[in-house]
Amino acid sequence: DFDAWTVEDCNGSVTWGYSASGKCAYYDYPRDNTPGDDWLISPPLRVEAGKSYKVSYKYRAYSARYPESLEVMLATAAGSGAMTVKLAEHTDFINTRFDAAEATFRADASGVVYVGFHAVSKPQMWQIYLDDIIVEAVDSRVPAVVTEFKVTPDTGGATGAEISFRTPSTDIDGNPLASLTKVEVYRDDIAAPIAVFDAPATGTVLGCHDGNPAEAGI
Repeated sequence: DFDAWTVEDCNGSVTWGYSASGKCAYYDYPRDNTPGDDWLISPPLRVEAGKSYKVSYKYRAYSARYPESLEVMLATAAGSGAMTVKLAEHTDFINTRFDAAEATFRADASGVVYVGFHAVSKPQMWQIYLDDIIVEAVDSRVPAVVTEFKVTPDTGGATGAEISFRTPSTDIDGNPLASLTKVEVYRDDIAAPIAVFDAPATGTVLGCHDGNPAEAGI
């Protein structure tokens, strides 16, 4: 329910709104030379001390020609001024299909928290779209997210891409992982995994090839 969220327009220009056609939240760019500084802040979310929580969401840009930037922040009080904990950062992204992302945090105390999505695009960009925002408690034994994620397009006119990343070596609370059962690589527009790695080592670099990626956006 978009109406339950708080919008803060810190640059005094256009800001976050609801797209009736896309049925999601979106940020529109200022028509002057103002960089993005606009917040979409969640309603208060009750958490319990010692528990871990996952924030999952999907994001995309309107056009690959206009890279966008977005921060995901956390606070224990309402308002953008309280947003001091950075959960995730997406800088100069150009994906025009929704990419799924997630971030985790551990509640130090019981009470309420707020999740803020901060549009920080450079001047004269276009639009950011956000959808499927979920905050939920998770088992602390869940592995942390992969790091060093990289997608390298094939050269010579080929449409494939090389994908590489480093597997986590800790769980979401920072405790060492003894092992991993499986790593699966998915693309958002297909149901089957692109690659499956059984029992990979923790903290190691893995790679695979996607021979049929989605077409680039406009």
